[in-house]
Amino acid sequence: MSVFRKVPDKDLFVSEPNPMWFGNPSNEALPTWTNKNWLKSRFHFSFAEYSNSKNSNFGVLRVMNDDLVQVGC
Repeated sequence: MSVFRKVPDKDLFVSEPNPMWFGNPSNEALPTWTNKNWLKSRFHFSFAEYSNSKNSNFGVLRVMNDDLVQVGC
């Protein structure tokens, strides 16, 4: 049986992909947006460009991301 553990923010992998990867133009500098990129993902497990063989899953759970997505994209 798996045991729950808290993962501090500093241990999460942060991904801020280039908007062009998704066919989007560069981000506008909007005063209401709190991040420089339209997408900011924090990966809890190995996923996309983050690979860590010691942190690949939690039981059957393979993906758990915290995403911050800019409205209107």
